[in-house]
Amino acid sequence: MYSRYEQNSFEQLMRRIENLIENKFEELFERLENGITQDNLIDVKEACRILGVTRITIYNWINQHKIKYLKKGNKYLFNRLYISNLNHCMQSSDSNKSTAKVNVDIEISSPFQKY
Repeated sequence: MYSRYEQNSFEQLMRRIENLIENKFEELFERLENGITQDNLIDVKEACRILGVTRITIYNWINQHKIKYLKKGNKYLFNRLYISNLNHCMQSSDSNKSTAKVNVDIEISSPFQKY
């Protein structure tokens, strides 16, 4: 059994933790809303078109945590600027993408990533 003091301390601690979590989520959502709009989000199909790769490649990169994405429901979304920068880096590393092994673990600034 816990004493009344221990129980109150525990409840206070839990409230503080809940407030901290709530504040962090609000901060995260605010950052996402400020940095990401529907206009600069693209889906897998568009990312494939820009990068010149197949859907399988994109999904492999997602599963291997090699590409930053946002998941909304069952859809994977990408920041258009991030994908464009990634495409630029891929083209710079080797102009012949069909035979090149491209490392997509390139650190590119992005307003979101998988959490």
